[in-house]
Amino acid sequence: PEQESVRVHEMSMAPYEQVMDDLARGQQFATQLQGLLRDSPKAGHIMDQILHTFSRAIHTAKAAAAAAASASASESEVTDGASSGGKRKPAARGGPRKACRTRTQDSSVVTKNMRSLEDGQTWRKYGQKEIQNSKHSKAYFRCTHKYDQQCMARRQAQRCDDDPDTFRVTYIGAHTCRDPAARRGRRMLPAPQPATTSSASRRPLLMAPPPAPPQRTATRSARTLRRGPACCCLA
Repeated sequence: PEQESVRVHEMSMAPYEQVMDDLARGQQFATQLQGLLRDSPKAGHIMDQILHTFSRAIHTAKAAAAAAASASASESEVTDGASSGGKRKPAARGGPRKACRTRTQDSSVVTKNMRSLEDGQTWRKYGQKEIQNSKHSKAYFRCTHKYDQQCMARRQAQRCDDDPDTFRVTYIGAHTCRDPAARRGRRMLPAPQPATTSSASRRPLLMAPPPAPPQRTATRSARTLRRGPACCCLA
């Protein structure tokens, strides 16, 4: 499990490092090309534009990475404070931090241990972060219907160090969405039919009387007794 966590961390950091490396190499090649085309005023102007574009792209990528790291750290501090009995570290005064704190107080926070991340809801992973003094990284999820139904439910999941098969899952906020897949599943179930009892089934069954026994055998026996035994005469 520890090797798997390291591999996942490398995969999550690989795109950012690759982008920064490509931008830096492109800037170096453009600088070299600028030296070769110094005698051409038109080419020199184009190279200035290329170098300016590379510089602006590198600056934007660094600013985006710093903002993402700051948001993840702030979210981790709020969750850790809620799970430790509601004691939070005092945050610096300011508009963005104050708004974040107000939103967290309005949300319900529930933490539980689960053997699987399947909980019947639809989630979309939007981030992952390595936690200090922990073997496993923490994953961040939001509801799939955040934008189409404005559902603000979120959750965080991390494997337990003492039991890697168990997840420590923290739910932040309640679902306010209605999942279309769940509605389709309920629509496919047949509606229960009320039990109907016909008037014929409510009537008691009338049993036909048994047929009378035949009388022909008894009649023949009575005639035989009245006539007496038959005699045979031999000539």
